[in-house]
Amino acid sequence: LDEEITVMRLYLNKMKTEAKSLQSRVHQLEEERVQNIQLMRKSEEESKDFAIRVREFEVKVLNLTDKADESESRKRQLQETVDSLNAEVAMMRANEQLLSGAGASNKQILTGQSEIREKLDEEFKRQSEQYALQTKQLRGELDARDKRNEELKDETSRLTFQLEKASEENKLLREQLESTSSRLDTLEKEQMKRDQAKQDLRGLEETIVKELNSLTTLRRLFIQDLRNRVKKVLLYKSYSPYFSIDLLGIWFFIKIE
Repeated sequence: LDEEITVMRLYLNKMKTEAKSLQSRVHQLEEERVQNIQLMRKSEEESKDFAIRVREFEVKVLNLTDKADESESRKRQLQETVDSLNAEVAMMRANEQLLSGAGASNKQILTGQSEIREKLDEEFKRQSEQYALQTKQLRGELDARDKRNEELKDETSRLTFQLEKASEENKLLREQLESTSSRLDTLEKEQMKRDQAKQDLRGLEETIVKELNSLTTLRRLFIQDLRNRVKKVLLYKSYSPYFSIDLLGIWFFIKIE
């Protein structure tokens, strides 16, 4: 019985050690889960920021595209105006040639036409220079906007890539969190089983100790009773050759010679 108690105590100590180790592992997994939750929240915030920035860049690209279309439309209008003026100048020069062939009688008319032509040439030159300057400015604006548009597209592509990467990392963190939570639940269930087994062993140990105490008490009482009976035997021996003794409820009659 003592050996069994020793074995049970050793097993109980082993269970306590395993319970401490399991508790330490549960604590470690709990810390990992908290860290994963923090990382997942940070990743979600970064994903939201990337998504907002992507939308902002998309709006900027759309605005620049609209402005580029508007500039291109203005450029076409200016080109059409220049072509129209060129056509008018060509027509007036043709009329001048026709009028110059009409003779000296038309000299005043030619002089008036020449003045008109000079004024038109000056106006055409001024407008041409103005249109050329505007066209150059528009071309510069278009080039700058195209460059900015390309930069925004590159930035949008980079942010989109980062957003996809953050989404993948977020997904991976969620999977790790689910795995950690699952392992933590399993360990908690095992911990509960071990705690229950430890309580059962403690109860069994207490029961065995009580039984041992009871057996020890019975043994002491039995020895005390046996001593008392032996004393009675010795006392009877001094008075009579016959005496009786009660052992375990059975009376024995003994003759002493």
